[in-house]
Amino acid sequence: MVNDLRSPPPRVRERHGPVATAAAAGSVAAAGAVHLAVVPQHLDEYLLFGLFFGVVGGAQLVAAAVLLTGAGRRMLAAVAAAQILLVLLWW
Repeated sequence: MVNDLRSPPPRVRERHGPVATAAAAGSVAAAGAVHLAVVPQHLDEYLLFGLFFGVVGGAQLVAAAVLLTGAGRRMLAAVAAAQILLVLLWW
């Protein structure tokens, strides 16, 4: 059978192992829980700090849920990049 050069190659969907995905989602969820736990302390210090921690914590919990739904490679990379940016902001 001759391959038609005009047609694109079949798309192969890469999946990450379930253990690695669960570990990533668990780590992101744990970070989100920690951020949400310190919201009251930061609200007492400064309103915008508390709001920032609340938004970040909520976003991390949503990101963890998205990872558990079978996110693809791009979403995994986006979540990883966001976590790295948060660490750099803290550092």
